[in-house]
Amino acid sequence: MDEHSLRTALHEVMNGTPTPPAMDGDEVLHDARQAKRAHRARLAGLASAAAVVVVAVGAFALPGLGGRGDSITVGSGNSSTPTVTTTGPTASDTGPKLPEGQTDRTQTSGPQADLGKNLLARVLAVVPGGYSAPTEVAGSDIPARAHQAQVVDDNAEQWEYTAYAAIGKDDRWGRLVVEVIPSFRGAVGCDVPREGMEASCVTTKVGDHYLPVYTATGGAYQWASFLHPDGVRVIVTQAQEFTPAVKALTAYPLTPEQLAALAMDPRLTLR
Repeated sequence: MDEHSLRTALHEVMNGTPTPPAMDGDEVLHDARQAKRAHRARLAGLASAAAVVVVAVGAFALPGLGGRGDSITVGSGNSSTPTVTTTGPTASDTGPKLPEGQTDRTQTSGPQADLGKNLLARVLAVVPGGYSAPTEVAGSDIPARAHQAQVVDDNAEQWEYTAYAAIGKDDRWGRLVVEVIPSFRGAVGCDVPREGMEASCVTTKVGDHYLPVYTATGGAYQWASFLHPDGVRVIVTQAQEFTPAVKALTAYPLTPEQLAALAMDPRLTLR
């Protein structure tokens, strides 16, 4: 896959990932700035000249499953108290710092890029039973697999890793996407407002944990988020459509409980 194809495909994955909320006081301003800058970085680093609208994880306006909204609708379900971490990089008002030797936020070779590649291998290892994840999908206009590592803070300290794979059954295709943010600062839970796709949210119990599982109101995709005890946040998204160029799945590969359990899977933490 050439760099142009990778950037075009990953534009779909990264642009609309729900941004973690702020906390209070100065952190509200800090996190808002970080979210805005990270969002702009995704647009600049991942979009080709022809790339258009904003998208949610696994739900794409370029291949097209939905659009962007400003809020979520919180659904019913078991409630839990969100976990909040208060450590992390501080913002800089002098402009973003890029990693040494890089001209943008995305690393295409080096240790961080290797972690992105590693994440793709782990995504392929958790493809649901009965589904295939080939290297190519006949008739598709985007790569069947892709990965990326990019810095998302202003101090070149906070990295974000994303990987996706087309998954298919009976010549129908969807997508499995995983996003990993080590040392995440923020809260996770249905009662935490999020910028991003309009979606309902139900708190889903897995073992002793309660995880938010979001279902988009404007497309056939769901995502679950989990903050691991060591501060790694994992978001797993499943989409019934891979691209409009091929037939979509008729159902989600995973139940909400299975999706939530996958977000808890330690293999996806990159530890």
